[in-house]
Amino acid sequence: DEICITVNKGHRFATEFGLRPRYHAAVDAIHLSPEFIPVYGEWEAFQRETNATFLLSVELADRLRTQGLSVANYEVKQYLISIYFDRLRRLVPLDLRFVQPGYVSVIHFAIIAALYMGFRKIYLLGCDMDFFLNPNEPLTHSYDTGQENIPAATSGELFGWDQVDLLKWAHVEFRSFKQLGELARKQDSHIANAGKGGCLNVFAREPLESIFGG
Repeated sequence: DEICITVNKGHRFATEFGLRPRYHAAVDAIHLSPEFIPVYGEWEAFQRETNATFLLSVELADRLRTQGLSVANYEVKQYLISIYFDRLRRLVPLDLRFVQPGYVSVIHFAIIAALYMGFRKIYLLGCDMDFFLNPNEPLTHSYDTGQENIPAATSGELFGWDQVDLLKWAHVEFRSFKQLGELARKQDSHIANAGKGGCLNVFAREPLESIFGG
């Protein structure tokens, strides 16, 4: 009975475990690559099955249209990547009717959506944020099935950077998480990391078992 937001190819994880997310977010430019076209059909079927509202970047929504898929039921939101925007000096109110600058991943965007909708308790699952640790090892996710036609890329290949550049990018992402935590506190909301692994220690760790009393 919780409101769940899945992201990217997380619809596969949700389908496998019988979850029915209320929302699904996808904003990353990588999904505009030709190899992700088959995922669009999966998204459409997932939306039809769960009636989830899709939070998409304008670019992704436009690409779905070019593939002949209906976007009538998708809630399209603008998304802007800007590593130069410093929220330490200027906090922009969370308002999804307008561009939200300064955030750089779908995880940040999902948190923004949750805060905008007034959620008081936000728990993150699967947000390991450890892509910079081993840049030469395959980057995998909880929803990877091993049946993909595309080999899992390393984070170095995915970004085209060495570990020094990945560390620099991680700093941008972690700083954004920190600012979202501060914005959450300002509106009396709480963000916690319910995952067991990974490097995202910006938020307090709260095991999923403790949240649901398991």
